[in-house]
Amino acid sequence: MRCGRYFCILLVVAGALAGRLGAQDAAPPLSHLDLHTLWSLAQDNLPELRESAADYEAALGQAIQAAAYPNPRFQYEHELIGSAINPRGHVTLALHQELVTAGKRQLDRAIAGRQLEQATLALQARRVEMLSRLRRDYFDYLSLLAAAQVNRDTIKTFEEALRLSRLRLEKAKLGAQTDILALEALLEEAQSTAEKTNAALHSIWRQLAADVGLPDLATPKTIGGLPAQPPSLKEEEVWQRVREDHPALRQAQLEADAARLAWQRARAEAIPNITLGAGYGRTFIEDTGGAFLSVEAPLPLWDKKTGLVRQAEARLNKAHSMRKTTELRLQRETAEAWARYQIAMRNYDRQQNQIVPRLQKRRDQLEQQYIAGAGKVTFSDVLLAEQALLAARLTGAELRRDLWRAVADLQGLMQKELE
Repeated sequence: MRCGRYFCILLVVAGALAGRLGAQDAAPPLSHLDLHTLWSLAQDNLPELRESAADYEAALGQAIQAAAYPNPRFQYEHELIGSAINPRGHVTLALHQELVTAGKRQLDRAIAGRQLEQATLALQARRVEMLSRLRRDYFDYLSLLAAAQVNRDTIKTFEEALRLSRLRLEKAKLGAQTDILALEALLEEAQSTAEKTNAALHSIWRQLAADVGLPDLATPKTIGGLPAQPPSLKEEEVWQRVREDHPALRQAQLEADAARLAWQRARAEAIPNITLGAGYGRTFIEDTGGAFLSVEAPLPLWDKKTGLVRQAEARLNKAHSMRKTTELRLQRETAEAWARYQIAMRNYDRQQNQIVPRLQKRRDQLEQQYIAGAGKVTFSDVLLAEQALLAARLTGAELRRDLWRAVADLQGLMQKELE
C-alpha cells in the first residue's frame, strides 16, 4: 500500500503531536519574539494539527480495514421436530466463506491507499497553511511596529516644532500665530494616525496570539525585526515551485485516481460474490447423516448496479474537472500575489532610495536657509518640507508592509518551510 512521498514527514509530525499537543491553558511569557518561536508555540498549542492528525488516523484505519478479507460464517441448526421414536430431530453444522470476485478487494485497498495519501497531504497542507498565516501576521506586525515608530517620530518632531514656535513668538515676537495653528493641526493629525496604527497593532497581536493557539499571549520584552532586504524571487521559479509542490494539486490528482478506482469498483460490483459452504448434517429420525457442499451467489437479473456505475462515472468526471479548477485557482492566486510583490518591491525601492533621500535633502537645505535668515524661505516652507518627508517615511512603512505581505503569500503558495 502506497503512502506517498511525504509519509516520513507525516510520521515525524504525528509523533510530535502525540507528545507535544497537550492542552495548555496558560500562555507562557515570551522574552523574545521571532518567527521560529511563534511557530514552535503554534505546533504545541493549535488544535488544527490534531484535527488533521485525527483525519489521518481515520484514513489509516480505513486502509487497514480494506485489507481485511471477509470472515467465514459458522452455522449450527438443530430442528427439534422429530418423532416418538427419536425426538432429537435434525442437526446441521456448516462453514461458509464468501469469495470476493472481480478484484473488488484489490480495488478497495487501492482506494483506501489513495485516501490515506490524501490525508497525509492534508496534514502537510494544514501545517503550511498555518505557517503561511502566521508568517503573514508576523510580517504585518513588524511592519506596523515600524509605522508606529515613524508616527512617534512625527509626533515628536511636531511637538518640538510647536514648542519652539511658541517660545519664539512669546520671547522674540518672531513667527506668526498661523504657524502655531498649522503645527497644532498637523500634530492632531499625526496623533490620530498614531492611534489608528496602535489599534491595528493591537488587533494584529491578537491575531498572532490566535495563530499560535494562545489567546492571552502577552507581548514580549524584545521583538525581532524584518530582514534588511526581502527575498529575491523570480516569477517562473515561483510558478514552477507551486506546480510541483503545492499539495492541493497532488490532492486533486489523488482524488482523480481514487474516483477512477471507485468507478472500476462500481463496475466490479455488478459481478456477484460467491459463497462456498461445507458441512455435515444428521437426521436422527432416520438415523442417517453425511457431508454436503453448497455454492451460493445472487443472480444479477434486476439490479445490475447501473445507477452505481453512473454515479461513480459522474464523480470521476468531476474529479478531473476539479484538478484543472485547482490548477487555475493556484495560477490566479500566484499571479495576484506576484503582481503585488513586484509593485510593492518597485515602489518601496523608489520610495527608500529616491523619494525619501530627496525630500530629506530638500528639508535640510530649507532648514539651513531659514536658520541663516534667507528672506525667501519662511517657516511654512520648512514645515511643509518636514511634513512631506514624514509623510514619505510613513508611505514607505506602508509599502514595506505590502511587500512583506506579498512575500508571505508567495512563500505560502510555494510551500516554503522555515529555514
